[in-house]
Amino acid sequence: MIEDLKHIIYKTVIEANRKMTPGDVEKAVASTAGVDRKRVRLAIRDLVRLGELSYTYVYGASFLERSFDRPVRLSKRIVIKPPQTPYQPRPGEVVLNIAAGAAFGNGAHPTTCLALRALDHIFGGNR
Repeated sequence: MIEDLKHIIYKTVIEANRKMTPGDVEKAVASTAGVDRKRVRLAIRDLVRLGELSYTYVYGASFLERSFDRPVRLSKRIVIKPPQTPYQPRPGEVVLNIAAGAAFGNGAHPTTCLALRALDHIFGGNR
């Protein structure tokens, strides 16, 4: 059950059409999954500890986002990862090593994700 709850939380965060605060996620998931907010809060903390999600701070507010400190799948074929993180690609995967920096960031920006997904689609990832 806890793994199902974590999956719901992760999916809620990455599929949201806006940045979500931890409180927003707790409220949304608690009502969707029918569990109390304390269980959701504990599962969020575990996802952050595991490196699946991370906290970001913008203008004094805290938000939950997908963590890019580990390999992250952007499409069926494209995986991005920090250069120092080991990853064994599966057959047909394209692995991009992205070092966090001012110019390109770490791959987390929505325009980066969309551009990489578009390239994947153009070069045959939609098959």
